[in-house]
Amino acid sequence: MFARIVKNFSPQSVPLMTRPSYWRELQTAMTYPVAISMVEGSVIGILARRVFDIGPLGFSLIMASPMLAHFTSFFWSRLARGKSKIKAITMVRFLMIACMVGIAALPTTPTGGVLLTILILIIRACLAGITTLLSTVKRQNYRRNVRAQITGKTMLIVSVIMAVAPALCYSLLDKDPAMFRYVYLLAVVFALIGTWFFAKIRIRGERDLLRYEMMPSSKPTPQGSPAPLYEYNPDDSKSTFWKVLRQDKFFRSYQVNQFMLGSGNIMTATMVVYIIEEMTRDMANGYTWSMIIGTTMPFVVGSICIQFWAKFLDNTHIAKFRVYHTAVFATNIFLVFWATYFGLLWMLAVSQLVRGVANGGAMLAWQLGHNDFADRRQVVTYIGVHATLTGFRGATAPFVGMLLYEGWGQTGWDWLPAFEGIGPYTFLVALVFQFFAMLGFARLYKRMQVAKRA
Repeated sequence: MFARIVKNFSPQSVPLMTRPSYWRELQTAMTYPVAISMVEGSVIGILARRVFDIGPLGFSLIMASPMLAHFTSFFWSRLARGKSKIKAITMVRFLMIACMVGIAALPTTPTGGVLLTILILIIRACLAGITTLLSTVKRQNYRRNVRAQITGKTMLIVSVIMAVAPALCYSLLDKDPAMFRYVYLLAVVFALIGTWFFAKIRIRGERDLLRYEMMPSSKPTPQGSPAPLYEYNPDDSKSTFWKVLRQDKFFRSYQVNQFMLGSGNIMTATMVVYIIEEMTRDMANGYTWSMIIGTTMPFVVGSICIQFWAKFLDNTHIAKFRVYHTAVFATNIFLVFWATYFGLLWMLAVSQLVRGVANGGAMLAWQLGHNDFADRRQVVTYIGVHATLTGFRGATAPFVGMLLYEGWGQTGWDWLPAFEGIGPYTFLVALVFQFFAMLGFARLYKRMQVAKRA
C-alpha cells in the first residue's frame, strides 16, 4: 500500500513536461505549509484568545484577515505584471517569514495582542499575493485536463501537514503556553526550506507570457471553457476590476453567487472557532482538543476527499461543480446550528467532518475556478477580481456573524439600542445564503449551456 501511495505522488505519475515543476511544488508542499498552518484562523484564533486575551472584536478581525487580505490581490497582480512570478512569490514569502519571527518575539500583553493582529494581517496579505501569482504558474505549467489532479496531489500533502502540525505543536502549549515562541520559530525553519525549493521552479513559456503581459497588441490564445465565449481583444492587459465584471456576464453572475456562498461560510467559520475555544477552555489538554476539532479533523477529511473533488472538477465546469459543493457546505451549517443550540461538542465535531468534505473541494475551486472563464492573458486579472470580491465579503461577514451571535450592549445612541444577539439562530441566516447560492449556480450553468449551443 505504501508503494502505491508513493507511486501515485511520484513525478512519473504526471505528464513528462510537467514533472520538473511538479517535483519542486511537491517538495515545497512538504515543508512550507507548516508555517501556513500556524497562522490559520482556527489555530492563531485560539492563541489570540487564550494567550493574548483578545476580545470578540479583535478575534473577528483576525478571523477576517484571510478575506480582508484579498483586497490586496489586485495590487499583487498589477505589481507582478511583466515580472518573473517565481521571483515575486519568493520575495513575498520572505516578508511573511519575517512576520512569523515577529510573532515569536511578541509580549503577552494588550500591546502584544494589537501587534499580533497587525502581523497576522500582513501575513495574510502575503498569502493572498502568493495565491494570486501561483495561479499563473499553474496555468502555464499544467494543462487543463490534468491541472486539478496535479493541484490535488500537492494540496493533499498540504492538507495532511496542516492537519497534523497544529495538533502536535499546540500540544506543547498545554504544558506551558509560553512555548508558542519556539513553535513559531520552528515554523520559520520549515518556511525557509520550502522557499528554497520553490525558488527552483521554472515557468513554461514565461518569455511569451511576459510579452503578452507587456504588449497589449498581442492576440490572446483562448484557453477558457468554452473558449469562444471568453475571447477578449486586444487591450486586455489594461483590464480592470470593473471592466472584467462589465464585459463577462457569466463571470459576473458567478461572483454574485460566490458572494452569497462565501458570506455564509465566513460567518460560520468565524463563530465555530469562537465556540470551540469556549467549549474546550476548561478541558484537560484544551489546546490539543481545540486543534483536533477545529483544524485536524476538517483537514484530514479534506485530504481524503480532495482527489474525488479534483477528478470531478477536471471534467465539470465550475458553475455545475459549485451546485453540489454548496449543498455540502449547507449540510455543515445545518449541523453546526443544532450543535450550538444544544451545546453538544461531539455534534460540533461531526459538523467539522462535513466541513472537511466541503473544504477539500473549496481549496481546488478557489484556486482554479476562474480559469473556466479567463483566457490565458487574463488569468491573473480574473483571480485578482475573484480574490478582491472575497475581500469584500470578508470585510463584513465575520463581524456581522459575531454581532448577530453575541449582540452588543448600550451604545449611547438612541437609534442603536442594546441587542442581546440571536445566538445559534445566526447559523440559520448563513444557511439561507447557501440556499440562494446553490440556486444561482444552477441557473448560471443552465444559461452557459444555452449560450454554448447557440
